[in-house]
Amino acid sequence: MSGEEWALAAIPAAVAGAGLWWSLRYGAPPADFVPIIMFHKVDPQWEWGGTRQGPKSFARKMRFLHKSGFGTISLTHYLDQLTAGSKPPAGTFVLTFDDAYAGLLEHALPVLGELDYTATIFAPSAKLGRENDWELRFGSHFRHMTGEELRQAVHAGHEIGSHGRRHIPLVGLDDTRLHDELAGSKQELEDLLGQEVKTISYPYGRVDARVKLATQHAGYIGACSSYPGTRTSIVDRYELRRLGVYSIDTMRMVAVKLRGRPLWWWATLDLAMRLINRFSIFSQLWRITRRDSPSRTND
Repeated sequence: MSGEEWALAAIPAAVAGAGLWWSLRYGAPPADFVPIIMFHKVDPQWEWGGTRQGPKSFARKMRFLHKSGFGTISLTHYLDQLTAGSKPPAGTFVLTFDDAYAGLLEHALPVLGELDYTATIFAPSAKLGRENDWELRFGSHFRHMTGEELRQAVHAGHEIGSHGRRHIPLVGLDDTRLHDELAGSKQELEDLLGQEVKTISYPYGRVDARVKLATQHAGYIGACSSYPGTRTSIVDRYELRRLGVYSIDTMRMVAVKLRGRPLWWWATLDLAMRLINRFSIFSQLWRITRRDSPSRTND
């Protein structure tokens, strides 16, 4: 076998090996697990980053899942069922969108309405109506929904959760700023929507024990993370496991993320998502090096 053939054979072997190692480390999802998947942008405007879904690609994925028998449940409804000790029907998943981008209103929500799907949209309350200037630019900037657009999403049957106030990492903040990001964003969104905001997605997916406790004290009933440290079979309502969907994901890959099998493939995709999320460090560094003015930092 030539060196090139060895190299080609080594790639799938390495992928399978990584999946096997990850599955041994975290274990298999339980048979009745309710997967939570995460999207970001659904927009025809191009960017080089991996978090954008084209409208046609997103619609194909959603219709494929619907045809395959999958149905949605809001994050709050899922958490309420956890509290009650009941289980949603097989094939149920939680559909979430981080950052509350304006493109969702035109390019995602109509498709969801067609399929009778519901979503939970996490909004950074101090960034509403503004561009995502907190993120490293990969060719385009995208606008977050305004307050009125969030109300339209609620009217269409979707749920709004918090994504902090300014989309900054919560780990390492002092007590005052952490309270502002958690309780402050919750209050702002509740005042805007006229209803309780019960869930949060940690910006950049980062959380530690202190942030989890503060999240509970702020009045949230659950929170999503990108880096849960527990076994897959354990459900921690303040560190809920999510699998991101990126531009490289095919319909079959999304289905694997929802089914939790084959285990080695599911584990490989979970590991890949965590590695992809690590690139968010560049957006965090971008924000720091921009030296935001006090008016931006404290808005």
